[in-house]
Amino acid sequence: MIVDIDGTLYDDAALFVRAFRAIGVRIRQADINEWDFWRHHVDAPTFHRLIREHFHGPEAILGNVPYPDAASTLARWATLGAQIHVVSDRHADAVPATAAWLAAHGIPAHALATMSGAEEGAYAQGNGLRILIDDKPDTVVAAREAGEVTAALQARYNREALAHP
Repeated sequence: MIVDIDGTLYDDAALFVRAFRAIGVRIRQADINEWDFWRHHVDAPTFHRLIREHFHGPEAILGNVPYPDAASTLARWATLGAQIHVVSDRHADAVPATAAWLAAHGIPAHALATMSGAEEGAYAQGNGLRILIDDKPDTVVAAREAGEVTAALQARYNREALAHP
């Protein structure tokens, strides 16, 4: 099984609000109603810089609090034999802090990989994985179309995509 981190194992909406406010853009969590909401406020290079600075640094990573039951649910699945591959679109230099965060919260990971959502399908096939847990609508829809079992926490930005089988 492939399990995404950001927005899947913890709520990242507050991080978006803080990151945007740091550059003078006033948004609220309620404004995050579509996956690419940021396009209404900043260009792509600025957005990616904000993510790197406010989401993927060691302090930011280690300060995240997982959703209730995230760790215990994944641990239970691992004891039942599930191979849990945790993936993220983080840069490779974020891997040590990410591994420390997973360990600190008791979240099992048989593998930890950095990749974009677009690469997850090939990764799944190459590792014999047939279950995807992610919050990104495009990634979930693509996996579903490829015949994988998918799950996602329902959020304002992915509700419509996840409603269609």
